[in-house]
Amino acid sequence: MKISIEQFFRLQFPELYPFGMIAAENQEYLVDYKLLIFFANFCSEHPTCKQSSDILILINSIYKTQNIFVKNAIENEFLAVMVEKFGTTDMEKQLELIPSELQIVYKRILSEMKKESQDA
Repeated sequence: MKISIEQFFRLQFPELYPFGMIAAENQEYLVDYKLLIFFANFCSEHPTCKQSSDILILINSIYKTQNIFVKNAIENEFLAVMVEKFGTTDMEKQLELIPSELQIVYKRILSEMKKESQDA
């Protein structure tokens, strides 16, 4: 049996887990997406916090072991939110926070989002 993103976060970070937000969500298929956004916002707002580091390690682990659909969700709902929050300032510090395996994906998303904003 596979563990869902929701289960990973609930088990690993019960002190941060937004129980109220998830209980209020009546469309179960959106839960994982909302959690990815919630935890991306947390990491963006508290980049040097130990919990942010642990969240990024968990995201990296999930990214490495899951299917393409989960990877896309992580790219679109977690990493893209971080890119939006951080922007392009202080890129070196941003990359120090992100596990090395995810850095390539993060850079690709940053590049794609930058290109999209230039084309708009």
